Amino acid sequence: FRSMRGAGCHEILAACLRKNGKPLDVSRAPDRRVILCNFVEPQSGRLLDIVTVIFYRSPKSYTGEDVAELV
Repeated sequence: FRSMRGAGCHEILAACLRKNGKPLDVSRAPDRRVILCNFVEPQSGRLLDIVTVIFYRSPKSYTGEDVAELV
């Protein structure tokens, strides 16, 4: 389990997430829903792991910031 929080965390994480072979569009990803994704090395696209991610958007997260949780 890992989490990221703060301004820009969703966009930073998006560089590493692929859904159906395409970069995950975090602006369209639903809040508080589990999304199954491939976690890749951003430059090469090499698959590193398969993860689930949950996005929480400010101000409706526990900390009031943008948050992303990876499992």
